[in-house]
Amino acid sequence: MPIHGPDEPVYTIGVMARLLGVSPQVLRIWEREALIRPHRTEGNNRLYSENDYYRLERICALTRQGVNLAGIRIIIGTVSEPAGSAGVGRERGRHESGSKVRGNE
Repeated sequence: MPIHGPDEPVYTIGVMARLLGVSPQVLRIWEREALIRPHRTEGNNRLYSENDYYRLERICALTRQGVNLAGIRIIIGTVSEPAGSAGVGRERGRHESGSKVRGNE
């Protein structure tokens, strides 16, 4: 039985960086780029949850594959959106529909 839930912020930036094999500065950059939003304590320290770890692990894997931050933002945003929500697929469909209408003129 886990001691804490998957959304409970318990890992400091140093611990999370070691778990992922990156520097704390990399985590700060990803936060600045809005790829992750860690919980903040009253003292303004970052705390990460288990779910944050899995998201960051995915970001690390994409980075190793050569995907840039803009691409990661699109991939992570698409992956984390619930089915049926407005996203990349809908935008693509909207543009395709516009092309079809313009093509019939």
